[in-house]
Amino acid sequence: MPYLMDCDAVLTDFSSVSWDAFIAGKPVVMATDHAAGYLRHRGMYWDYPEGYAACWHDIEGGEGAVLEMLRAAADRGLCGYERELRDKTADMCDGRSTERVCDLIASLL
Repeated sequence: MPYLMDCDAVLTDFSSVSWDAFIAGKPVVMATDHAAGYLRHRGMYWDYPEGYAACWHDIEGGEGAVLEMLRAAADRGLCGYERELRDKTADMCDGRSTERVCDLIASLL
């Protein structure tokens, strides 16, 4: 996680690091050359290709395009789809967990 805080955008295939990036407020570029096979055999919880239409790229032979997508993602920050996924799955990751636990304990005393 410390390296994640120092970056402007994250490049990954289907790694769960994308969830860490969303929570940290970092935009993600999905780059893969095996998306069709992965989706056909494994599937996903959310429709990544639909949500990532602007930053989904077949990386083979397209490194320049991937770098441009990373620059654009860093400039724009989280897109609406990324914020939506973060809000659906990590709505309690707001830096106030300890306060909530203390409030719960105090309410039980």
